Amino acid sequence: MNKNILANFKIVKVKLKDGKTKNANAPKSMQEMVKETQSLLKGWPKVCGGELFYHDRKSGTKVDYISNAAALGGIIGTLTGQPSKFLNFPGYHKLAEFLKELIRVSERFDDIADLPHEPKMPGTYYACEFPEPGDGKALLGLVDRFSPETQIDTHLILAAIVTLFWGGRGGQRPAFLITSDDGPGSGKSQFVNCLSKLVNGKLDVSSKEDPSQIKQRMLSAEATGKRIFSIDNLKSYKYSNSELEAMITLSEISGKRLYVGEATRPNTFCYFITVNGASLSKDLAQRCVIIKLSKPRYSLGWEDEIHDYIEKNQAAIIADVIGFLRKDVEQLKHISSRWGPWYRDVLSRLPDPIEAHRLIRERQQITDVDQEETGIIEDFFRGKLTECRYSVGTEKVFIPNTVATDWYNKATGEKNGTSKISRILRQKISEECFSCIQENSSGSLGRGVLWVGEQWDCISTIRTDLQHQIEISGKYS
Repeated sequence: MNKNILANFKIVKVKLKDGKTKNANAPKSMQEMVKETQSLLKGWPKVCGGELFYHDRKSGTKVDYISNAAALGGIIGTLTGQPSKFLNFPGYHKLAEFLKELIRVSERFDDIADLPHEPKMPGTYYACEFPEPGDGKALLGLVDRFSPETQIDTHLILAAIVTLFWGGRGGQRPAFLITSDDGPGSGKSQFVNCLSKLVNGKLDVSSKEDPSQIKQRMLSAEATGKRIFSIDNLKSYKYSNSELEAMITLSEISGKRLYVGEATRPNTFCYFITVNGASLSKDLAQRCVIIKLSKPRYSLGWEDEIHDYIEKNQAAIIADVIGFLRKDVEQLKHISSRWGPWYRDVLSRLPDPIEAHRLIRERQQITDVDQEETGIIEDFFRGKLTECRYSVGTEKVFIPNTVATDWYNKATGEKNGTSKISRILRQKISEECFSCIQENSSGSLGRGVLWVGEQWDCISTIRTDLQHQIEISGKYS
């Protein structure tokens, strides 16, 4: 039998009763079939996300997934020039069984990339070539085509582009929130569209989409290699999404992959959110680098012009990014951030990293509606204690839960019960949101919180007469 034919049987000599011999079929072992396939296909196929794949570098970056037995038989036939032969007899391995075994024993990768990372990510199959570092002109030419609000926004746009190719581990990339004080027409969506052109597409997600469906899409074959996760034109005051907040910092995405089952992939997505007038929960605000754009300086066709520029200069831009990420840099000192590796490898290489860090923190605080609300609550408590004739700067006062609930609801305009408000206050106190409202660790005082003035001397007795002071002041209603 032709050595280039993959079969589940082999030809053996069988001795007959008259002493003569004849050729007969005998089943091959699974180990024999695997070894022959890897030899015939020169180490292919390989595995990613629970599926076999094949890549021919001569055909570019396109990767072929082998999702079923028919696809396996087809690609084997194409590569060997001969159809595979599988006898359907008892005791002979079937093509579907062979497919499952190849998935189990073939070389495995965590992800497939059709564009470079710098540095290369362990466990990633790169279906692309890596260019030599460029001189930076093409990259700066792309940055210059956008309309940032400030010079530091120009630097942050540079950081966003570079992050798309940064080889940091999953979950180490901040989200980028694109907004504008100029309102609609400032090119926020177009900005993300242009970056997606640079990295061959994006995953568009609705802010109201079911999280399990989002993960399923992130793990699909169509999302393989995608680097941008986009939520466009967010319309929500105090947007909070615990699933998204957690997803940004996950090292890997895990969930159901259609026709495969449980699957994982490194979380190398860069999360982009576009919005007018951003107002976010504390957790999401702290995960975002906020970039502000102005109205485009160019003609109505400026987006097409940028797309044309990227199409003509994509390879040069990528080469410049690699050069940017390889250049020597003096590491930032005395700056702490949850994005330490990103600060070290990306932010520290910007022209003015200290000012970029300052602006990032400032905008996070402005966008953090939880912090704004916390200030309103604490100011309300301060005002009520002042009405009760306490020296709020120097005294320590016990505030029973019933009073704290009433004040909290009046400060926020809400109508929540004592149990819920107590949980909210404990959470905010644990997150160090307040300056003066603190936990009551003494069970002898009852259930409540403490007001601790900024200049309390740590010696004076805790005031426990708030209910009496409220009655005297006549302000409690």
